[in-house]
Amino acid sequence: MTYKPYLYSIELVFTKLLGEFMNIRHFYLLTMVFFIAPNFVFAQDDETADVEEVIVTATKRETNLMETPLAVSVITQEQMALQGLSRISDLSSLVPNLVVGNSGEDSGVSIAIRGVSSNNYTELGDPTVAVHVDGMYTPRAQAALALAHDIERIEVLRGPQGTLFGRNSTSGAVNVISARPKFGDEMTGRMGVRLSVDGRNMNEFDGFLNIPVSDEIAFRASFKSSLADSFINQTVDRYDWSL
Repeated sequence: MTYKPYLYSIELVFTKLLGEFMNIRHFYLLTMVFFIAPNFVFAQDDETADVEEVIVTATKRETNLMETPLAVSVITQEQMALQGLSRISDLSSLVPNLVVGNSGEDSGVSIAIRGVSSNNYTELGDPTVAVHVDGMYTPRAQAALALAHDIERIEVLRGPQGTLFGRNSTSGAVNVISARPKFGDEMTGRMGVRLSVDGRNMNEFDGFLNIPVSDEIAFRASFKSSLADSFINQTVDRYDWSL
């Protein structure tokens, strides 16, 4: 029974060495955290300073998007151009809970937000999503097929908006805000050309011209042209000539 004191002494020495090792390890960890933590704080401050302020009119007045108490998605002209989108009906891939369906028979458009839509998308029916262009209500959903060019932003409001936007906004509303003339000392403009290689010979030309006159007067003009071949090549045969 003489080996027990030796075992106890070895165990005590091992426990003491392990405690010293853990203390040294904790010391190095605290030192690293002390030197690295300020870098994280400064990086967070830089990210906060770079946040762009987005102004929306979802509540019928200009407010900051981060302070607007509504479910709003904002799409700018740059985002649409980057994704190759040209119409409101193309926003389904960018806006959550938004689905736009087209009817090939009569060019009908059905806009659904959060799964709520109208099955009567003709001129006799009432849509569930109100489309506004520069504050003017568009009574038919076919307006979603119009070319959206030279716009400042498109706001998609999810949820009932009848209090501020009236009837036909049971599931939401879509606000299209055109680009406004900008004041300054220089005349600005842009022109773009897009050519397709899918066999339809699709050509698009768009651009704008902004002319500031004074600090209170400015003019802005924009244009867009989109031409493409049809999906079906119809030929004339002898039966057509006989008609």
